[in-house]
Amino acid sequence: MKRAAMFTLLAGTIVAPQSAPKRIAENVAELCVIRDENNGGINILPARVYVKNAQGKFRPLFALTGGESKCIKLPAGASRIQIRSYMPYEPSATDPNQCRSKILFAHLRQSKIVRIWIHPSSEGGHWTCGWEIFTKPAHFDS
Repeated sequence: MKRAAMFTLLAGTIVAPQSAPKRIAENVAELCVIRDENNGGINILPARVYVKNAQGKFRPLFALTGGESKCIKLPAGASRIQIRSYMPYEPSATDPNQCRSKILFAHLRQSKIVRIWIHPSSEGGHWTCGWEIFTKPAHFDS
């Protein structure tokens, strides 16, 4: 009888830690940026992804060329995202921030993934200085 009571006590101590509440995930979200492939030299022009930090300054996260995508963990909450690059097809371009997208205001929710798609701006079938940000895939003739 003593042996059975001892086994029950041991089993209780082994099971108890497993039934403890799960640790709450950190207050982070994941931002994934997708850049589809384009025709021509615009495909190799790096598009740099920026996010506004807590100090109110945009900081670079990473760069993408055509056909690439990347994800990064960021603090959950309101974020401002912008895409920047040199002027396309301008070999003497010196300003890496000359071409910019509009600022996307995004709410990054804890433990969720936010996906955005980026595409170089164009007009009349020609690439222009700028970037477009979309919150769902879009079809382009490029």
